[in-house]
Amino acid sequence: MWGAMAGNLPWQMLRMVGRRGKVWCQEPDSALSDQARDFLILPNLDWCSQPLIQWPGWHTCDVCVIDWVPHGGDHLVLEALRDWPALASVRSMMTEQRDPSIESWMHEHGFQHAADSQACHEWWDR
Repeated sequence: MWGAMAGNLPWQMLRMVGRRGKVWCQEPDSALSDQARDFLILPNLDWCSQPLIQWPGWHTCDVCVIDWVPHGGDHLVLEALRDWPALASVRSMMTEQRDPSIESWMHEHGFQHAADSQACHEWWDR
């Protein structure tokens, strides 16, 4: 998850994956990371508060959520993910934005726009 804000999105993701799942989040805004500090004790949450786009060291990942709008746009994260070894295992992505550059990136990597997408919650599935 890129753009974790103050822990609201990670909390929802953790509720979905349960105790056996794992969630990785990056929030480059230190003030928002500080607000989320209570979540950082959760054993299945990995939190990254670095300003440069990072990715988890996992070998597989089912779902990616990208909300990088305040930090330069979702397309920046997608470009950074080109070399991520686990990208091939991702089944679904959600972006806050939808524009021609994002659509092109998704199609290049085998994702199609999902019928259940909504504005600001654009789903892309393989």
